[in-house]
Amino acid sequence: MAKFSVDRLERMIRINTIEAFLCTREAVLRMSTARTPHGGAIMNASSIAARSGDPHQYVDYAASKGAMDVMTLGPAKEVAAEGIRVNAMRPVS
Repeated sequence: MAKFSVDRLERMIRINTIEAFLCTREAVLRMSTARTPHGGAIMNASSIAARSGDPHQYVDYAASKGAMDVMTLGPAKEVAAEGIRVNAMRPVS
């Protein structure tokens, strides 16, 4: 962890957390059954690193993917009544 710069951490969080959050927000606004009769589905990309912590190399990435898991679970509960499903895929090797 000592080798991680603040710039790297901010970039990782911005790309994998903030930008994903903003995309989810915009998708919910457009998919809600309040606006369309169809609803919709949001698919997020998580990582096994969210569970393992990915020590010694990608802790910042793992943290951002852990945030993605929360940003999947919370909105899934929040917008289900609006006809929107929110899921995440977590590829494993």
